Amino acid sequence: MNEFLSITDLVNLPILIQEKASQYCDVNGFLRKEKYEKLYNDSLKNKVVNLFNRFEDIKFSEIYSSRYDVKITSNWNLKEFSSNKSISDPTANKIEKIINDETWIKSFYNSLLNVAIKLTIEENIFLIDYFFKGLSLEVIAAKLCVSRPTVYNKIMKSCIVKIGLEFELVKESA
Repeated sequence: MNEFLSITDLVNLPILIQEKASQYCDVNGFLRKEKYEKLYNDSLKNKVVNLFNRFEDIKFSEIYSSRYDVKITSNWNLKEFSSNKSISDPTANKIEKIINDETWIKSFYNSLLNVAIKLTIEENIFLIDYFFKGLSLEVIAAKLCVSRPTVYNKIMKSCIVKIGLEFELVKESA
């Protein structure tokens, strides 16, 4: 993979997730009900939603629309940037934000691909349709030919707990 993720990489992430998941979905199962009921809560769901919101914010931010428009002039140097952050330097602040966002997005991207190989086909559809396409539980239930309570009580909870475990948003107790 390149050093940087392009906007195309980010836009195509759902397709790549689907491809990865399809390789393993036949051998993956849902988490046991006891496990996802123990680990799932609204706080975890909100944390996962916030991860995807941050992803969307970064994906459509100026980083990917004009990544290389930062100009380093002759009166700015790296030593000032790295050693004296208290000075208000718009260029340094922009570079620092770009670096932080780029690091975060790479980590998110790779972690999501790790989750993809652990999902059932139903969880994969839920992940893509809910988090990337913004579809409702009712629409996802109709697509999967299951009831809304099945989507909510099994598919969504299992998927969100798997994501939470991968991103270390929830800890399994020993």
